[in-house]
Amino acid sequence: MPPRVGEKPHSSRRDTIVRPAVDYIHAHFADKLTVTQLCSVAGVSERTLLYAFVYMFGISPQQYLMHHRLEQAREILKRGNTAGIADVADACGIHHAGRFARYFMDKYGEFPSVLLADAPVS
Repeated sequence: MPPRVGEKPHSSRRDTIVRPAVDYIHAHFADKLTVTQLCSVAGVSERTLLYAFVYMFGISPQQYLMHHRLEQAREILKRGNTAGIADVADACGIHHAGRFARYFMDKYGEFPSVLLADAPVS
């Protein structure tokens, strides 16, 4: 069966490279992560990891990490009941609230404070 439009054909080698790094990012997204750490987890060089990420996702490992952090922050904000934007940003590994707000706005088209204001309060 051919791949769907926009979907990359399956590549077991690239998947084998990317999967451990992605799993590590998902488990440790709040920590200070470096490409060197991800390379160590995947057992490959920086160039190999970069090429595999770009092939599989169209973005670098660093961009993937930021994307995941923002997704996690968005989920926390949607649930409400949080102390504040800076706490959410920090909990997701983005330690500068102003940059977090800008990244969030760039990705979702609204500031995190707007999403938090719309979240349910219990």
